[in-house]
Amino acid sequence: MKNTRELLNTKELKERFTIKDRQAVDKYTKKLYFCPKDLGFKFTFEDCQNSLCRDCWNEVKDYLEFRIKSEEEH
Repeated sequence: MKNTRELLNTKELKERFTIKDRQAVDKYTKKLYFCPKDLGFKFTFEDCQNSLCRDCWNEVKDYLEFRIKSEEEH
């Protein structure tokens, strides 16, 4: 798979990946992603030092929900 962020829109990304506490699972390939950075989300090294993995994944889930609602309104 190439760079995920270039291939999928927000809704497709949310439908394709199941995000659990500390990882995301690609429903099609069964590949595990342990950091949102692997999917193209921009987190810094400081973010990793100051939070738990599930905090970053929860932030990604919230972001996806927000973007989907925003895209549906327009």
